Amino acid sequence: GLIPDTFDDYKKQRFRWTAGPVQQLRRYWRLFLPAPLAPRLPGWTKLLEVLRCVAPLRVLFGMVCAVLGLTITSIMLLIGNMAPVDVPDVVWLLLGLGALTSMVRTWHRSRLAGCSRLVDMIHGEIARMSLSYTILVAGVAGLSSKPLAWRRTPKFAVEGTKETPFTSTRIETGLGVFSLLLGVLALAGQGILGGEFALLAFMGAAGLAVRFLSAPYMAWLAIRHLNGADRIAPVEAAAKAVPALREARNEA
Repeated sequence: GLIPDTFDDYKKQRFRWTAGPVQQLRRYWRLFLPAPLAPRLPGWTKLLEVLRCVAPLRVLFGMVCAVLGLTITSIMLLIGNMAPVDVPDVVWLLLGLGALTSMVRTWHRSRLAGCSRLVDMIHGEIARMSLSYTILVAGVAGLSSKPLAWRRTPKFAVEGTKETPFTSTRIETGLGVFSLLLGVLALAGQGILGGEFALLAFMGAAGLAVRFLSAPYMAWLAIRHLNGADRIAPVEAAAKAVPALREARNEA
C-alpha cells in the first residue's frame, strides 16, 4: 500500500500490518507445524512466514534484554557489588563490524528497491526507525485474544494540517528524551561505572533515543509536505493535467 500523508495515519497503517501477522500466528499456529502434523507448503514458506510473524516480538525481546542487562549491571556497579567492567577490545571490533554490515545491508536493500540517492536511503531508514514504538506495541497487541480496533486510514489526499510534530508522537518523544538522559547520566557516572562500560551504555541509550526521536522528525516531514508550497492539491493537479492531455491527444 501507499504511505499515508500524515504520520498518525502512517502509524495506524503499520500497526495493522504488524499486529495482523502476530494474530495470524497465534490463532493458526498449528498450520505452521511441520508435515505430517500440518498440510505441506512449498519450499521455505512456513519458516519464512513464522519469521515474519515473530519479527516484532524478537525486536521487543532484544530491546528488553539489552535494557535490563545494562540497568542491572549499572545498579550492581553503583551499590559496589561489582568491580568496574573492563569491556574487551574485541567488543569494539564487533560493534564496528556490525555497524558496517548494517550500512552495507541497508545500501543493498535500497538499491534493490530502486533507491540510488544517499539522502533517500537515510530518509528510508529514518522512516523505518520512526515506527519502532508502534511496531513494538502492535506486536504485543497481536498476542491478545481480544479483537483489535480497526483504525482506518484516509484514502484521499489531505489538504493540510495544523498539527505539530509532537501531536502524534508524544510517547515516542518522551521515550527518546528519557533514553538520551540515561545515556548522559551513564557518561557522567563513568568514575563509578568505568569509562568503557559508561561509553557502551551511552551508545545503547543513544541508539534507542535515535529510534524514538525519528518519530517527531518524520511527523515534521509529513507536516512540511502537507503545508508546503511544493505540494499541488489534487484538484489543481487534475486541472493542470487536462490541457496537457488534450495537447498530447491532438498531436497523436
